[in-house]
Amino acid sequence: MPFKTSYNSPKTLGSDRLALIAGAVSVFPNRPVLIIDAGTCITFDFVDSKKNHLGGSISPGLQMRLNALKSQTSALPAN
Repeated sequence: MPFKTSYNSPKTLGSDRLALIAGAVSVFPNRPVLIIDAGTCITFDFVDSKKNHLGGSISPGLQMRLNALKSQTSALPAN
């Protein structure tokens, strides 16, 4: 990989996130980068200017969020 990660278990990071991070450091060398991917889940990853992956997060995507609002609230409409 063209970057270093501080994750304790990089094997669980996911090949999609690894590919996005690798692409970002290749397109924006020597610059800090925040990578956001909005798909089934929304992921955020941060890489510093020295190509160190400092971490990130994963959260439910838009459809999961809408489904949760529909099923977990009584006042919000389904549509």
